[in-house]
Amino acid sequence: MMDRYDDEDDEINEESVNALLFSIADGTANYISADDAISYYNLLMDLERIDDARTLLDYAISLNSNDQDLLLTKSIFQINMGLYPEAENILDFLVKEGYNRPPLYINFGWLNLKKGLRSEAIRYFEKAVQHAENDDEQISVLEEIANNTSNMGMHDIAVKFYEQITPEEREKYEDVELQYAFSLDKLGRNDEAIASYRCVLKTNPLNAEAWCSLALVLARQEDIEGATEANENALGICPVYADPYFNLGCLSYMQFDWLKVIDNFTDYISLVDDIKLTASSYVFIGEAWKQLDNIELSYRFFEMGAKLEPELSQAWFHMGVTTVAKGDVELGFKYMDKAIELDPTEIEYYTSAVETCILAQSYLKAYNYAQKGLLADPDNITLLFQTVNLLIVIKDSSKQTIDNFFTVKKSEIGNPPALQFVEAYFIYNRNKAKAIKMIDEILSQSPQTIIEASKLGVFADFLKKDELNILLIKHNIQI
Repeated sequence: MMDRYDDEDDEINEESVNALLFSIADGTANYISADDAISYYNLLMDLERIDDARTLLDYAISLNSNDQDLLLTKSIFQINMGLYPEAENILDFLVKEGYNRPPLYINFGWLNLKKGLRSEAIRYFEKAVQHAENDDEQISVLEEIANNTSNMGMHDIAVKFYEQITPEEREKYEDVELQYAFSLDKLGRNDEAIASYRCVLKTNPLNAEAWCSLALVLARQEDIEGATEANENALGICPVYADPYFNLGCLSYMQFDWLKVIDNFTDYISLVDDIKLTASSYVFIGEAWKQLDNIELSYRFFEMGAKLEPELSQAWFHMGVTTVAKGDVELGFKYMDKAIELDPTEIEYYTSAVETCILAQSYLKAYNYAQKGLLADPDNITLLFQTVNLLIVIKDSSKQTIDNFFTVKKSEIGNPPALQFVEAYFIYNRNKAKAIKMIDEILSQSPQTIIEASKLGVFADFLKKDELNILLIKHNIQI
């Protein structure tokens, strides 16, 4: 939103504000000017004492009811409080009074944004730019609109106004170019974001935030080496900057370097403000210890994650897996159930739960997880494969058991390519010709199904059979 009045007076403090509020209440505040009242208003807004701030703002306006700047401040206050008709009344009054300076149209823009009228908001923002008296004011107006919409997460609007500032002008103001890069980043315009971050760093190579933000975009483009270097540059400038350690932890995770995962996230946790600390840091460390076969330490970090964020399903699920590995199978299942309850759409929970149950030889429990997973994703190829395998373990491997499953499943969900492929896999040994025909048809209609299936080891081996490999060549599919 628009900047409020600023006052650098060190004398302003909460005690003097309280004294002023008492004097306003008993009518003895004559010694305070409107400017002083607004300075106190700013302090109270910073302290989130909204009602007291309103009192001071109203008092300032009572001293000069036609002051346009005060009325604009009042309109912003009302917009922020959701008092849209009241704000609109003030702005309409200023229009009738002949006021047509950029702040008026900016406030109309914020009002319309708050009401969800984006097109109207943009129209008013453009009017604000048009009513600037000179180039310097126009740049100032563009920066205000762009910076504030960027901070509000409306990055498409922000970029629209950033791009009305020439690159040469943006480069003069490091913070503006950095915020522009951030908005491009959020919009997924990666190459442009990288160029903009590098523009900031060309002007100021000691901007640690720019290095850290650049690293994130490079990582997203799978430039692991570049991302690592950018994070290390950020730490070289500011060794106590927490975010690069988080980024390096994620990069180490992508490279399966578990000891570095532990080191980087441990450093991140030691440096980050408590208010910014998320449970995912503990989950990353827990996963690294699990990969290093230290189940006790792994469990401890998953538990810390679940305590920090009780709604984080990932922490509960991994707690369940490690608890089963520790030998407490029933408690482990309870933790996994908790994770699925928190996020019933995460299919990996079901497939991993099935695997965990199989390792614990709890086949019926594994089957139940597979069935629940198929309710969430009826044609998930991994869950379909797991379900048939579990039926074979629980019942038998007879033709009747397998055919009955596919008959029932087709009546429930039709015959999607994933189901056809799993059926082809299970009937291959007893009816090779039919299985090959089915896979040929899938390759013609839905080759992506075969590509996805090949990511599962057992299917990858299956597709290497000579007859099937010929089909892959025929359809120009490489796996």
